[in-house]
Amino acid sequence: MPNTIGANFVNSITGGRLDSANLSKVLAEAEVASQRGILDRNASRVEKEQTALSFLRTNLNAFNTFTQDLARPNFFNSLSATASSPQSLDVTLGDGAAVGNFSVSVEQLAQAQTQVLNTSFSSRSATIPTGTLTIEQAGQTKTFEINATNNTLESFQASFNAANLGVTAAIIKDGNEFKLMFSSQNSGADGAFSLTGSNGLTGFDNADATITSTAQDAQIKVNGVTVNSATNRFDDVLDGVSFTAKQAQPGLVQQVSIQRDTSAVEEAVKDFVLVYNQLQEILKDLGSNRELTAAEKDDPTFEFTGALAGNPVLRSLQFQLRDSITTPLPGQQPPFNTLSSIGVSLKIDGTLELNESQLNNVLNNNIEQLAGVFSKGGQSDNSLIQVVNTTDRTQAGDYEVFLTSVAERAVLNGGAVNLDVNGEIVLGAGAQFDLVFNGNESVTLEFAAGSYTPQAFASMLQSAINNEPTLQSLPGRIEVAFDGASSSFQLSSSQFGRNSEVTLSNVIGFDNAGLTDSTARGADVQGRLEIDGRTLDLGAFANANDGRLIRISNFAVTLDGQPAAARGLEFRVLGGVPDPSTPLGGLTVSEGFASRIFEQVRSQIADNGAIGARLETLQNRTAQFDEQRARLDARFEAAEARYRLQFANLQSILSQFQQTGDFLTATFNRNNRN
Repeated sequence: MPNTIGANFVNSITGGRLDSANLSKVLAEAEVASQRGILDRNASRVEKEQTALSFLRTNLNAFNTFTQDLARPNFFNSLSATASSPQSLDVTLGDGAAVGNFSVSVEQLAQAQTQVLNTSFSSRSATIPTGTLTIEQAGQTKTFEINATNNTLESFQASFNAANLGVTAAIIKDGNEFKLMFSSQNSGADGAFSLTGSNGLTGFDNADATITSTAQDAQIKVNGVTVNSATNRFDDVLDGVSFTAKQAQPGLVQQVSIQRDTSAVEEAVKDFVLVYNQLQEILKDLGSNRELTAAEKDDPTFEFTGALAGNPVLRSLQFQLRDSITTPLPGQQPPFNTLSSIGVSLKIDGTLELNESQLNNVLNNNIEQLAGVFSKGGQSDNSLIQVVNTTDRTQAGDYEVFLTSVAERAVLNGGAVNLDVNGEIVLGAGAQFDLVFNGNESVTLEFAAGSYTPQAFASMLQSAINNEPTLQSLPGRIEVAFDGASSSFQLSSSQFGRNSEVTLSNVIGFDNAGLTDSTARGADVQGRLEIDGRTLDLGAFANANDGRLIRISNFAVTLDGQPAAARGLEFRVLGGVPDPSTPLGGLTVSEGFASRIFEQVRSQIADNGAIGARLETLQNRTAQFDEQRARLDARFEAAEARYRLQFANLQSILSQFQQTGDFLTATFNRNNRN
């Protein structure tokens, strides 16, 4: 029998019937099969863990989107305002607004002066007299020349409006006739103007016109106090509260109520409880040891069930989340240092339960404490230190603020005034100066001749500066005051800090007012912030447009080069007595449950966190498996080639044997015949 098998094998080789290529492949595969099986099993386990961790990371990132609002202290400061007569008054809230109720009445709306020349013209191209038109407005005098290039109604209107003189011209049609109408560019009492023609210009004087609208300020009463504004908007009448008058209703008192907008906070707390419980279900499913049924194995719902069973990264995350929820806040006073104080309790299965009645009670009566329960916030033991904001980068702890110098506004002090026998300041014709305000481009202001008491001069000068069109569009204002003790004027910018500037140049005709070419600049607050023996320079982080405001950048380092614990912290230093050796006050930053969990989750999923680092390790192992698989493939190919060669050699040898056998057989047969 063996001889028969061997004969068949030899015959199959020599006859070309054996599939040596397939046999070589089978033998080569058998040579690497054991190692390939181990590699595939390891790669499958790594891929399963990698996919599950990526799934977990995605869900943790989604969870953090629901915690980030609750982690921000500003989220709890949202206010809403209502007016009992909204068709008459609109209320806008900004930074610094506080809860309160106010009585407000709209006495009158702002108006711009409008006057129409009595002279009628036959067409838009009709000619008008030439000469000089003088405009006096808010203590300033401006002139406009009418000549052969602009002495038609249309050309005058275009060139006059292009001159930006604070008064605009318009052509109105009255039946078959046309008239010129002049209007102050800005509303308010300071927009009142007068026109005078000279050098041959007639029919343009105020006496030759009909005033159809008188310039007046808008006027409201807030809790009985009269407040005026050149426009219908009243900015920061109360800290952070602005009003817009829409309809005059003199004597009609309406109620304005500013209340906490708790609806968004309530919704955020409910969402937090919901998504936390959903996250717990995901973590429980990932770590499950339950054996799936055949049907469940085919169900994509159970794709990740048990995928991280026994995984140390998952166990650590579960422990840290539970610890974050149950550990009382060290920086908060009882009872508002636990979640149970605001109606959120931990059940035995690890999920949260919300008592909505208890939450609503806290929302309505203890919103500040609720903010402390959830968000990372700050407070100071000195009212001159006002904490504005913290971020997730700000580390909890006790900081000390040392003050070297306070922030200052630019205050330009004039010289002593020269009063005439009537106790007035005489301003001659052609008085003017160039003004640079808070670092912006220089503007030229011209003033009409006149006599003023010091108080009237201060009012006129302040109005002229703040109503100048270019300056009016800029943030901040200039305050002009007369100091009786020094008998001089002070021009002060409302802005604090290094960008605060008041510069007068090319001053002409203000000798009696004591004003000459001069410059004044503000300054930022200077000092240091200390925590745990490390120091941060405050001046380096002072805001350019408010030198009292300190905004620590997200990349700040201490003086010894270490990452600053105060990154993201914002606070204002409103004043104080400079003393480099004694703290102005303490500043405490404490964490809340939402900020604690947010930062913890963020650190876990970061590239250098537990999950991020594990994913990187698995990615590296996958790359190693790819390299090992490539080496096995190369080994398989080499083995297959070797077997192919061996079979080819064997076939060649056996073919030679076959030829020899055939020769011997033929020889034997010939001999027998002979």
